[in-house]
Amino acid sequence: MPKIIQTTFDVIPEAGVIVRSAYLQNDIKATALVSAAKRVVRKMSIESERRAQSLFQEAKAEGYAAGMLVAAEALTHYLVINAEHTTRLRKQLSEEIIGALKQCMNDSRVLISVFEEAFRDRELAEISELNIVLPESLRLSHSGLVENLQRHLKIDIAIEYSKESRFIFRFGDHIAEFVPDEFNSKLMAKAMREIPLMHAKHHAIADECRQQLAALFDGHFSDTGNSEQYDDELLNKD
Repeated sequence: MPKIIQTTFDVIPEAGVIVRSAYLQNDIKATALVSAAKRVVRKMSIESERRAQSLFQEAKAEGYAAGMLVAAEALTHYLVINAEHTTRLRKQLSEEIIGALKQCMNDSRVLISVFEEAFRDRELAEISELNIVLPESLRLSHSGLVENLQRHLKIDIAIEYSKESRFIFRFGDHIAEFVPDEFNSKLMAKAMREIPLMHAKHHAIADECRQQLAALFDGHFSDTGNSEQYDDELLNKD
């Protein structure tokens, strides 16, 4: 004959105040399970929030980095263009300075100044005859040259022209020479030294921009690290 097993029991308090220990233990276990479930839910919530924050920071960083790369490329392009422009300006300025100086060399007054400089320590009375070799470019002003020289000197003057750019003065056993190209080069170098060193300034600007970009990136990733540290503190609670 089958045996009947009773699975439900009525709770009967003894003396109206006593509850069996089995029921108290079950209640404690239920409370512990609820607390554990709350901790799991809290942990899952924080994990989900941190994951969402991490994904957001990654997306933000990717977009931020892409924007910074575009800005850096634009800056690099700007600096390259300005460096090339500066090089062209320096070359153009150099050519214009040389052209202006060469044009000055064709002025008869310059020839007189060179002559006076060459013979300032000598008595002009000692000079009876003067032979001059000039660049071919001065041939067109031959009459004016002779007139200006004879205005200063009452001597015979013979002028020859050469394809070279030198001025040569011969009187007796003495020779004085003036090389316009060397003079022009010295003046041009002096003029170029007076120009601000634009290339150095471009490098300084580029370095400063790189430092600022690096600081922006460092600050961005530092903020991300602080957020993760805050989430870890929340997880360690309870």
